[in-house]
Amino acid sequence: MKTLDTGATGFIDAHCVLRRLHDGHHVFGLDNFNSYYDPQFKHDPMRSVQEQEQAHPLPLSTVDLADTPAVEALFASDLAPATDFQPPIELDEELRCFAAWFLTND
Repeated sequence: MKTLDTGATGFIDAHCVLRRLHDGHHVFGLDNFNSYYDPQFKHDPMRSVQEQEQAHPLPLSTVDLADTPAVEALFASDLAPATDFQPPIELDEELRCFAAWFLTND
């Protein structure tokens, strides 16, 4: 199974990513590495994932989901086809609604 994991470097998500990789799934990680947490807090779990799953490297991109052009560029880049990940929804409208809700309900 192919999965897109947003917030892939968080403490809980890093463990979920590790499990999916261990089970043989293809995982593509996204995280914006915002300043809410100490950056080291987010980089440490990723190092652990990369060390434990060297046979299944994790493609990871630093993208903010509120930045629609950056997300569109990500899926148009060389990285996305390499993972054969195709989003099942129209990203532009869905992300605008998602980002708008979080920006107004912070």
